[in-house]
Amino acid sequence: MRVGARELIVESAAAKFAEFGIDRVSLDEIAQAAHVHRSTLHRHFPDGRDALVIATLDHEAERAAARLVAAADAAPNAIDGLSDEFTELVMLSRNNQVVRHLAAQDVGKRAVLSNGATRMRALAAEHWERLAERARAEGYNVSSAPAEAVAGHVLRMSVSLVADPGDIQTPADVRRYAELFVTPALIWASAAE
Repeated sequence: MRVGARELIVESAAAKFAEFGIDRVSLDEIAQAAHVHRSTLHRHFPDGRDALVIATLDHEAERAAARLVAAADAAPNAIDGLSDEFTELVMLSRNNQVVRHLAAQDVGKRAVLSNGATRMRALAAEHWERLAERARAEGYNVSSAPAEAVAGHVLRMSVSLVADPGDIQTPADVRRYAELFVTPALIWASAAE
């Protein structure tokens, strides 16, 4: 199957960002790595670097999506599923050079925290909807916040733990954080239980 120019550009950007960081790579270097002319890069990303950063984030989100769903699905219940998926999200992000560089720089944070990274946000919203449906089926109460708002909330918290983890270092630390601050705001047992 032939890979399109846009995909080559995004994959090349991801590789360059991972190796050198966002601010240390020029668009010319990315075009050269993708074996395309700079005008081709600009045709696919007319808004320049910020649009390419967003596309790269979306690309990395697509790559991680199956692992995140698997983490949630393997859990015995929706509450553990959300904690497990959040833990997996943070740890995957910390171990992904591209995401780590993006989370550490303003342009990357803006892309995640704004509504820019649309595919990434859509995936996060889809994951929440799956977990919310499962939680309701298991008899749990679920936040009434719109899926897009929940996605934004979870992404903000995960970015903060990637960019500045403080004393939340290990997977066990991240899971404990999720159990204290993420999951209880979104899924909880009824008061009678």
